[in-house]
Amino acid sequence: MSAVTTLKDAEIAVAGLSVSEKSRLLKKLAGELNGKFAGIEKTPNVMGGAACVGQTRIPVWMLEQARRQGVREADLLLNYPILT
Repeated sequence: MSAVTTLKDAEIAVAGLSVSEKSRLLKKLAGELNGKFAGIEKTPNVMGGAACVGQTRIPVWMLEQARRQGVREADLLLNYPILT
């Protein structure tokens, strides 16, 4: 991909990426903005200290329970668009 000079150029370039490439780009951008990629975090006094998807209040146990109950991945992604 060539150098991008404006936000509009970036939007056009991103539109041409595959889903996998967009996911990698998102992780890269998140890492640059936060100093690290937000993975799984435990924060005292947030959701009772349960492990959550980084920088969200989405507990890992809830996602796993939904998976075990047969909730489709696509449905989880629709309900939690911050997840990739």
